[in-house]
Amino acid sequence: YAAGTAALSGIPALTLSGTLAVWANTTGQSEITFPDFAESVDFGTAAPFFALRGTALTLAIDGFASLSGDFTFVSVPDSLSLTGSSIEAALSAGPVSVSVSGGTLAMVLFADGTYALNAEGTAALSGIPALTLSGALAVRAN
Repeated sequence: YAAGTAALSGIPALTLSGTLAVWANTTGQSEITFPDFAESVDFGTAAPFFALRGTALTLAIDGFASLSGDFTFVSVPDSLSLTGSSIEAALSAGPVSVSVSGGTLAMVLFADGTYALNAEGTAALSGIPALTLSGALAVRAN
């Protein structure tokens, strides 16, 4: 288990920042006590898994694209899941912009190739004269 504030620097036009936490456990035990660590870590399951959680993550590419929110990736032997909340995303080309606000995401991919997806938010298209488009958007697949 590790957690802390992360930032990417040194790449012009690309920014990434937020708080990251990583969990990995292949011991077969759900709770582990580490030497010289203040308290034991409860992984919630004895099954092998890897998890990465990003809180208040922000990724931006030079005014072209941006993505922010809270995201969690969890990998267990037979599946990979991704969840997200408070998602804000935008893609711009000149004055035209497509955005999603207040988004949520839940997706799971299984080892046998099956999947489930639920994504929701408010979408908007702007920057085209005489055209306004916005409203609730939902995508579901199973």
